[in-house]
Amino acid sequence: MLASSLSLGFSLSSSLARRSVAADRIAGSPVGRSLPAANTARPETSKKRSTVLWTLGLGLLLCGTACAGPSGPTDSRPSAAGTRAERMPGQLEIQLHFGEPADLDLFVTDPDAETVYFGNNPSRGGGQLDADLRCDAGPERVETIRFARPDPGRYRVGVEYNRSCRFRRSPAPYRVEIRGDALQLEREGEISPGRFEPIVLEFEYDPQPAVAD
Repeated sequence: MLASSLSLGFSLSSSLARRSVAADRIAGSPVGRSLPAANTARPETSKKRSTVLWTLGLGLLLCGTACAGPSGPTDSRPSAAGTRAERMPGQLEIQLHFGEPADLDLFVTDPDAETVYFGNNPSRGGGQLDADLRCDAGPERVETIRFARPDPGRYRVGVEYNRSCRFRRSPAPYRVEIRGDALQLEREGEISPGRFEPIVLEFEYDPQPAVAD
């Protein structure tokens, strides 16, 4: 019980730190008006970070299995299993394909300058990431963000090389695909470890008006 509680504390702390780093990168990028200030706050010193992490771990240790629940620790990331679905008419779909053993992340900024990604999911504008794939995912990796009722305007797609898997540090190739009614785009590229490219593809979207019978 001690080991599982400490593991839970470390997992939650790592997830919070990952979201903070991503939010900071968005705030400093050309598309960075997407998140409220509360998401971008960071502890001011390493001593304060250590205190927070120690307090979190101690609290989880004291609550034991009551905090973890019968099914173990929970994770707010979308599940990587069984979430892929076909695009429905009227939807806008943005996909990031990558097979390299790496943890790549997909970011999409809508016409209202709100960015959809693993730390802001779903967005206020209706964008939703289906799965945040990490190193434990299968060889065919596809992250998808869909807008059920996309607004017209300019969309920007970003890619981040969060971390390498299996100790590999080479650039990872990727492919971005855009699908919508009367819209189909594709862009290939590669990204180096630790890099965040806020705009790898930019496009205008104009939903087709409904035609009366």
